[in-house]
Amino acid sequence: MKFLLHVILLLIFSSIISAKTIEENINACNNGNSADCYHLGVMYAAGVGVDRDIDEAVKWLLKSANQGSANAQLVLGVMYANGDGVVQDKDGAVDWFMKSAKQGNASAQYKLGIIYAIGDDVEKSKEDAAMWLEKSAKQGNADAQFNLGVLYFSGDGVAQDKKEAVKWYTKSATQEHAAAQYYLGFLYAVGDGVEQDKQEAVKWLTKSAKQGNAPAQFNLGVMYFNGNGVVEDKDKAVELFRASASQGMGDAISALNRMDLE
Repeated sequence: MKFLLHVILLLIFSSIISAKTIEENINACNNGNSADCYHLGVMYAAGVGVDRDIDEAVKWLLKSANQGSANAQLVLGVMYANGDGVVQDKDGAVDWFMKSAKQGNASAQYKLGIIYAIGDDVEKSKEDAAMWLEKSAKQGNADAQFNLGVLYFSGDGVAQDKKEAVKWYTKSATQEHAAAQYYLGFLYAVGDGVEQDKQEAVKWLTKSAKQGNAPAQFNLGVMYFNGNGVVEDKDKAVELFRASASQGMGDAISALNRMDLE
């Protein structure tokens, strides 16, 4: 299911639906057009215009990937990493992600960064993680920007630089990344890496809380409860505590217990 959703997104953004028939795509692919091979693979994987057939999808994606398509290499990496329609092969996944990443594919670079950060079937290397995340982040990948911020904040794989962390958190947060918005809001609230600014904290925590981020909901609730950066509003605080507690946030549950309002 994860792979199918991934493929549907690729269908939407790669503009693969064209006036070409399946036969025309096959002929073009067999004549060395990697884009048509990729299109065929994605169409068979998603069942768009043809019956869904993972074996056919893999066949055409492999043909495209071996012809150098970075998108096909990325999709194959996802398939092998998750065992979606193929036997799971994490070594193979890393190989395909690497091929795609070296061609500048931001999504593949991000995935490699995470793989190296956690040591998933490769030797763990925060330095390699930071390198690939930075390449992806510079292309605007919000997930990579957030995770690169985490590395700069903690000093893992890079020299610790909280201002640099805030820079990447901000880039990610402006792309509506909920976790980045929460981290940024929290840092403004306590003045860590940035000058303390309670109003700015409320702004970012609100954005994150509206996306359902439980820690943001709790911390924003605390600010409403105490009147920090906002007009004190106990009812709003309780509303936020309840939203956070409903997701299992222990601090929010404790806050409600103390208020005898759970």
